[in-house]
Amino acid sequence: MGFRIVRIIMRMRSDSYDWRHGLMVNHVHRTEYCYDIGRLKQEWNESIDHPESRYGQISVQCSEYDLDNPYTDSCGKFVTNGKDAIQDRYPEIKTESQFNLINDLYENTLFDQILSEFTGYRARLMTMNSKTAYSVHTDPRPRYHLALHTNPNAFFVFPIHQEIVHIPADGYVYWVNTTAAHTFVNCGNKPRTHFVFGSKYYKFRRMKS
Repeated sequence: MGFRIVRIIMRMRSDSYDWRHGLMVNHVHRTEYCYDIGRLKQEWNESIDHPESRYGQISVQCSEYDLDNPYTDSCGKFVTNGKDAIQDRYPEIKTESQFNLINDLYENTLFDQILSEFTGYRARLMTMNSKTAYSVHTDPRPRYHLALHTNPNAFFVFPIHQEIVHIPADGYVYWVNTTAAHTFVNCGNKPRTHFVFGSKYYKFRRMKS
């Protein structure tokens, strides 16, 4: 029965059914913002050899503070956990929106343009190796995702609502309600890289059906 539910949810994509409560849920929306995926991949490839990363993440934006490294300062868990979260490492950082300055490597790129149009903050390039998963967690605020490199077996999973969503590398920006409990699972044989950021104003236009 569980397998059949997953199959149905995958067909529904972003419009999934909450089997427990009998409600439609929409944790992922494709917006009508679409960008040149070829150019994004080219600009990403030109920066991919940059040596700095943390947890498979590279910071596209930095803060006004002189922290440790502008290309890793915004990476990892944000909310304090008494260990190595951003708020533990940098007490001066109170909100994610303080990471709002474009790093030199991405200045005047399409990444820069997207962030300007969305008033984006805490932008990162997040790579997951094959056959890996995150623990189930929640984020402080929703995220925007644009897939640069993926495979058909890479999914968002929202366990409470039994929702599974794949974001294709089609150039579209997807709004994801990551304040709900979720994980990401890469079951494929190739890495997955998403361009991920927040937006101050939560302005997004949903694709017209």
